[in-house]
Amino acid sequence: MASSPLPVRQQQWCQNDAVPSHWVTVFGFPPSASSTILSHFARFGTLVDKLLPVQGNWMHLCYQTKVEVRRALSNNGKIFGGDTMIGVMPCTDPVSEIFVEQYDCICTLHN
Repeated sequence: MASSPLPVRQQQWCQNDAVPSHWVTVFGFPPSASSTILSHFARFGTLVDKLLPVQGNWMHLCYQTKVEVRRALSNNGKIFGGDTMIGVMPCTDPVSEIFVEQYDCICTLHN
């Protein structure tokens, strides 16, 4: 049996781990579904900031509390609309003005 040419990544976060920040990354949806996905995730708590790239299938969302973050993270692997599985994980990108410019994001960053 041949080995896989792609490295296998271990899951970086699991339900029992401490939540590292108030930011989560949601990904894997078609750009046309951004507003629907954003509305869905707004149900889990107060969104204090968000970053949505103009061209992309991901968004970064910042919740007010870590309890809200856990609610959002529990949606990892859920199927939306019968044909789109989304991923949700703690945000690992350094969210900053430089990041916003680099990815041409629509944002509500508060400094």
